[in-house]
Amino acid sequence: MMLPGTCCKSVRVFLFICLPCAVGLLLSVGCTQDGYPAENTWHYQGKAPSNPPAGSSFAYRYPDMAPVLDAAGLQDFVSKYRHHVVLLDFWASWSRQNREEMEMLARLQNDLRDQGFQVIACNLDPSQEWARTTVPILHSAGGNFPCVVIPREARTDLRAWLEPEWSYDLPARFVLNRSGRVVMRAFSDTPISSLEQQVRELVRGGGSREDNRLTAGETALRLKLINVASGEGQTLGEVVARNDEPARLAEQAAGLVERRLDRTRNPRLAIVPFSSLPSRAKAGPLGLDVASRLSRNLRDRGFFDQIEPARAQSMLDGAGQTILTVEYDPTAVQGRISADYLLIGWLRGDIGTADSTASLAADTREAP
Repeated sequence: MMLPGTCCKSVRVFLFICLPCAVGLLLSVGCTQDGYPAENTWHYQGKAPSNPPAGSSFAYRYPDMAPVLDAAGLQDFVSKYRHHVVLLDFWASWSRQNREEMEMLARLQNDLRDQGFQVIACNLDPSQEWARTTVPILHSAGGNFPCVVIPREARTDLRAWLEPEWSYDLPARFVLNRSGRVVMRAFSDTPISSLEQQVRELVRGGGSREDNRLTAGETALRLKLINVASGEGQTLGEVVARNDEPARLAEQAAGLVERRLDRTRNPRLAIVPFSSLPSRAKAGPLGLDVASRLSRNLRDRGFFDQIEPARAQSMLDGAGQTILTVEYDPTAVQGRISADYLLIGWLRGDIGTADSTASLAADTREAP
């Protein structure tokens, strides 16, 4: 005879014992409680590990809606990257070469971002394919640059701007220098490695004089870093700003230095006032001003052991050297100045006008 309440107790015991088993059975044929497929056993101790779920490669947050731009809109978008080298990559989902080379563009963007370089992907697929096709391709390639969609009706104006003889074959890539002028064009017959090399040279201050031409009212600063202990020199690149923006010029230059030197090692850095091109004459007021601003900017970034520009120039004079001799032979200062690194540089652009103005202002201040 079953006592009252025994049945209920038996049911509770049955559920307590069997329900977890039933849940476990369901999980074994579906997903785990972590949300991964049950065949992924990598996070279970005591079981043979399977491959873990792939990590997210979403290096850039693409908008939910397709950003459609005509030729004028693209030109305006490019103008937002003033004083950058910009690579416009025209691509479509059906271009296998585009898809295969997109990862290289992502690596190039990552390598040169801090030196004033920007990739802008220009997609030629219909805007309706944005969420379903375009964005997944960008994510799968590790896209870390913006992408816009170019409608068919904008192509004529684009061709007039970028290349009148472009037949819209893909891939098509156009490189704009820091002044916003198209200086390189690369199509399917141009190896991506060749384009990469040319872009790196342009970003770091190489290329022809025409490619590096400045517009009116702009000043450029090209930097070279000398390792005093080894006598080795390396070009850091070139930065550009308007004549009335010396602080901007110094800020960009500080970024180039910070990228090459480890401030945690507290290197002793001597910054010599910057002379001007093409004469490479001794620095004027503008060269001293920009060097001093750069010194302060680097100090704010944690480079505390510095030799101020005026003193650095005196040390260089005391060693019997000039910026010109050091440029051509970095070993000229090897072990001859008390610094770990010597930073030299040259200004170009409307330097004469800027320096004359600075000199006049100095004369006025000194007048009785």
